[in-house]
Amino acid sequence: MMENVFLGVDIGAKITRIGIGNSENLVNVDEIRTGDYWSVNGFLELVSDFIEDSEYNAEEIDGVGIGVSAIVDKEEKEMTCSKYLDEISFNEVEENFGIPVSLEANCNTAVIGQKKHGEQDVDNLATVNMWGGIGAGVYFDNKLLSSGNRMPAAGSIVLDYEKGLTWMDLCSGKELPETIEKIVRKDTRHTEAKKKTGKHGEEDITLEEMLEKAEEYDEVAEDCIDELAHINAVGVANVVNAYAPELITFRGTIAQKHPEFMEEIMKRVKYLSANPEPEMKVTEIENIGVKGAIALAEQNYSS
Repeated sequence: MMENVFLGVDIGAKITRIGIGNSENLVNVDEIRTGDYWSVNGFLELVSDFIEDSEYNAEEIDGVGIGVSAIVDKEEKEMTCSKYLDEISFNEVEENFGIPVSLEANCNTAVIGQKKHGEQDVDNLATVNMWGGIGAGVYFDNKLLSSGNRMPAAGSIVLDYEKGLTWMDLCSGKELPETIEKIVRKDTRHTEAKKKTGKHGEEDITLEEMLEKAEEYDEVAEDCIDELAHINAVGVANVVNAYAPELITFRGTIAQKHPEFMEEIMKRVKYLSANPEPEMKVTEIENIGVKGAIALAEQNYSS
């Protein structure tokens, strides 16, 4: 048995991962669709069931770290702004289980995990979350940029000044079909392409499908991917210009599955940023959000 044990919960817009362990040893991780449980009572049941299935009981757990796809108030332990999730409080975890709770935005727990398990010598570091939601956790001068209810909100950077649309509006999972449709409508080959595929411009198109079609040399899909790579490169360049990181890591399904798309984004960033070009890479750390949430709980337990 481990000397100190912590729960880590990584809550994304679509997928939640929950694990138990400490910074040296992650024992177990479960995955569940966020929408299948999302409520205060649903979250309490998720935690209860996970503890029950583990080899530990609540009295043996020293803390719970939670990263959620939202702006949060860390002291009040509640969400204050989320694009995709109804806002809930996590205070009842402490009240029901008697376990201290540490709360952060999930982009911050991701960069904590990156710092703890991969980049301890990098003082200026950013980890960018893509695709269900978009955000960036940042270390500047070796300090996490997060205080109370104030933290970077990179996904809310406005990229379309005419309509006030943000990076997340244009490129995150639920908004992506509309962006793709707008791109396709500008293409003179749209009508013919739609006849051939039955997909382009339809509401159910996804980035994953677009990438697959581009890999099959579908010219309209290639144009969409090119435009989306540019939009995301502008978003990343804003992170570079605002925070001057030495290193940016990316996490998310698309980043893991489509390295060529990520390479195209990274290649364009240097032409759009004023600060020195950082090193950029897709994270190699498995379950980085869970590990970062555990590290957060561990830090607060030790302090």
